[in-house]
Amino acid sequence: MVACLYRFSASRKPPKIHLITSAPFRVWNLFVLLVLISLPALRERTAPVQLMYALPMLRVLAIRSTSILIRAAKRHRSAALKRRSGAI
Repeated sequence: MVACLYRFSASRKPPKIHLITSAPFRVWNLFVLLVLISLPALRERTAPVQLMYALPMLRVLAIRSTSILIRAAKRHRSAALKRRSGAI
């Protein structure tokens, strides 16, 4: 089947059309569902100004929290390696 996508004779459909027409029915159902879910996102919305200023601060806090977790994981790993090697 993959070979027919790249090589086709004049009697076969071109690869792009073949991909569309050979898609299973569940793929089209999923596509329609995703389009229907995303339609409300097209409308214009308003957001409070405080939220616009708070979102970057939340990102900074998330980065800080993540870095703290990474440092704690590194300390835990190094302590476990020391215990395993018998240094402690």
